[in-house]
Amino acid sequence: MRRRRWRSYIQVCCFLLLGLLLIPSEVYAQLPKKSQIVVFVPEGGLFLVTPDDKKVRHLTRDLGLQATDPTWSPDGKKIAFTGYDRNFRNGDIYTLDADGSHLQNLTKTPHQSELEPAWSPSGEWIAFRTFPGNDLVVMKPDGSFKKNLTNGTSRVAWSPPSWSRDSQQLAFCAIDQVHLDLFLINVDGTGLKRLLPKPPGDNRPIQFDPAWSPSGRFLAFVSVGRDGPENSEIYLLEFSSGELHRLTNFEEYDRYPSWLPDGSGLLFVSRRDPSAIWYMRPDGRDQKPLWKFWPGSTAWQPRIWFPLYEAVFPQGKFWTTWGNLKAR
Repeated sequence: MRRRRWRSYIQVCCFLLLGLLLIPSEVYAQLPKKSQIVVFVPEGGLFLVTPDDKKVRHLTRDLGLQATDPTWSPDGKKIAFTGYDRNFRNGDIYTLDADGSHLQNLTKTPHQSELEPAWSPSGEWIAFRTFPGNDLVVMKPDGSFKKNLTNGTSRVAWSPPSWSRDSQQLAFCAIDQVHLDLFLINVDGTGLKRLLPKPPGDNRPIQFDPAWSPSGRFLAFVSVGRDGPENSEIYLLEFSSGELHRLTNFEEYDRYPSWLPDGSGLLFVSRRDPSAIWYMRPDGRDQKPLWKFWPGSTAWQPRIWFPLYEAVFPQGKFWTTWGNLKAR
């Protein structure tokens, strides 16, 4: 087991470092100079990678946890994440310092899981989803003052919530009858409303992966079924006018939009050629691959599977991503 773990660790280090070398210089120049990457691998570890000096650090190797869903505090000093036991059961929300120290379990619920934390821009709150129950809950970063915002009124589904710039509202994905749709709610639990008009009939698109822009003017999200039954595209909602703008146009898979800290562009995951994290401007122009899922060699491709969440967090300090790396 230990030998296999070290082999996986070496593989992910080599993979990440090679991936960094594939970032086009004109796109890399638009990222923060002190960017770091967090990645999740089979043992459930969180890794930090610094593109500047190509260092790789395993933060959770000795913690006895499977770790997913990392989210940075706005000051870049802490990471919140979902931690499971070795069999991926009983998820709780944890925090630890950026150097891997001071692990703290914030939820401690043996018969319920807490998933997909999202740190508010103010640093005052961490939002997360419960399962079972499928409610949206907020708490203080020390685990105190937990408040259930939806309390059974909405079945919150798989997709991390997104905070407004002033930390007063959350956009989230919930199941409406049998459809996934986007909703807004105030941080005190009031004002629950549907984000987009409900179209007539049963052939409704599903919407998820909300990402609030740093300016507060826009919300990027993913829609499936609006442009074909299996086609997921990224759209932009302009709050002031209610207008929708389609940003991507690929016949299969574009997901996980995340804003650059200054709002000048978005990152997203695409299965187009190459399968990669891509960059685009807020109007959808200048789409280009940023970081490939694997090097182009066919010797690598059959051995690597790497779906990702990726995100760029406030103050331009960190580029954070987690995925699932499997060596066969």
